[in-house]
Amino acid sequence: MPYLEMCVCEVCLQVFARKATHNERSRTGDRMNLCQGCRDQRYSLLGQSSPIEHRGRISDERWKEQSVPGVQRARRPQAKIDGLTASYRRWHHPQEVVMWLGEINAAKNWVILDTETTGSRTFSEVIEVTVISAHGQVLFSSLVNPTTEIEPLATAVHGLTRRHVKKAPRYPEIHQQLCAVLRNSLVIGYHVCFDIRLLAQTARCYQLDFPFLDVACLMYSYAKLRRCQRETQRSAICRLEVACSEMGVQQPWQHRAQTDAEAAHALLQRMIETYVLSNQRDGV
Repeated sequence: MPYLEMCVCEVCLQVFARKATHNERSRTGDRMNLCQGCRDQRYSLLGQSSPIEHRGRISDERWKEQSVPGVQRARRPQAKIDGLTASYRRWHHPQEVVMWLGEINAAKNWVILDTETTGSRTFSEVIEVTVISAHGQVLFSSLVNPTTEIEPLATAVHGLTRRHVKKAPRYPEIHQQLCAVLRNSLVIGYHVCFDIRLLAQTARCYQLDFPFLDVACLMYSYAKLRRCQRETQRSAICRLEVACSEMGVQQPWQHRAQTDAEAAHALLQRMIETYVLSNQRDGV
């Protein structure tokens, strides 16, 4: 039976299916939590043929300059999200996340984005989009009728089928309104790299230009703040339901764009309340 995994690299962060079971994967020693496209891209840059790497990560030493004279330092590949956005926020320490939470709490110029899709492939499209303001107001929400079929694995996640979207508008009909809502705001989402990538490739299906936005991933900020290992500074990402449970936020009752966006908004507000407002009240 295939099972779902999340590509841990920041190139695509897509959910993909494995055909081997977990036990079979352990017996073969394949512990690479990378999709095939990202795996091939990373190792092709090294001139190698996809060796098994611990946890699927290439260590920093692999990218350092070799001691051979005349050999130029190898550069890390630019993540796809950097090519799709005006800026993509990254954090290197939990305190940086706390400072960022204080900034967005004061500015209130951010929105929460969430999407549902036909799948996670390079030809997959968005079938539902929701945007929520910093004050919790739904600015935009719509189903989208795609040109591709909805994959069974995707339906198993969000429950949407062709029957739900066949009367919905095509993406070009909502493109301008959606872009107007997202422009001039910091776009935050739980696993937002996936949302931006799918929106951009859906727009390309219709020869439309998706705007370059300022983006921040709530999934990575939460991981850096709550799940960061002091020794290695590495963070373990988790599903939205797990993060909500850990922070005492009501979990989404179904996996749909609006319910997930509302849950992400509540999670972000709880993080601000816990790490920013409580410190201000305590005079920290």
